[in-house]
Amino acid sequence: MGSDERYRTLARAVATTSAQELVFSHASAAALWQLPWLGRWPTTVHVLGPVASGGRSTSVVQRHAVGVPPRLERVEGLTVTSLGRTVVDVARLGNLERAVAVADAALHRYEIREALAAEVELVPMRHGSARARYVVGIADGLAESPGESLSRVTMMRAGVPPPVLQQEFPRERGGVWAVDFWWPEQRIIGEFDGKGKYLDPQLTRGRSAAEIVYQEKLREDELRRQSEGFARWEWRVARDPAALVRRLRSSGLRW
Repeated sequence: MGSDERYRTLARAVATTSAQELVFSHASAAALWQLPWLGRWPTTVHVLGPVASGGRSTSVVQRHAVGVPPRLERVEGLTVTSLGRTVVDVARLGNLERAVAVADAALHRYEIREALAAEVELVPMRHGSARARYVVGIADGLAESPGESLSRVTMMRAGVPPPVLQQEFPRERGGVWAVDFWWPEQRIIGEFDGKGKYLDPQLTRGRSAAEIVYQEKLREDELRRQSEGFARWEWRVARDPAALVRRLRSSGLRW
């Protein structure tokens, strides 16, 4: 059982033992919506409670005052804040990289741009409204993985020119290749290269790591013939602005 499912299991266990129906929010709602989470999941379950409760919490349950009553939905048999509200709550309280990864994934899977815009307008001033608006403004559903979202934020922090996401290139045997990042003016390709591509059964689809590496080499060779530079990086580089800048500059990107 992975860390995502362990955290969802914790939420289900808390719901089962609670004398009252709980409304899961923030990180817990994100987990139940099966959104990605950069870093470790919390050790507590996050729920909403009446303002009068003062947001009192326990060692297991973190309560948040409701404020504006949210729209609620049912996921896995549990009551959770709507997807839009969940994204906004994470955005206004979490770190930027994590919030953008959550927002990107939500937009990638669902058509909720208008819902996000509406939810962010309900955030009271001095309750993270500026942060939430910023995250919603830069969120992009074309990002296909948390590593791509993290890389985008690191690029912004480092002043890297904004790339085009998921640019398509023709394959020599028909079809297209889509790349994570593309700088058309300089014809530079950038790709985040996480371990999941080689180890996650949902992505490997029965192929060995050696076979995937070989197929990736053939793909990269084709793409290099259609570009002026190609950069790959992993999690360590994606987290480090200076390291990512060095990797991009080594591929020929200039700004």
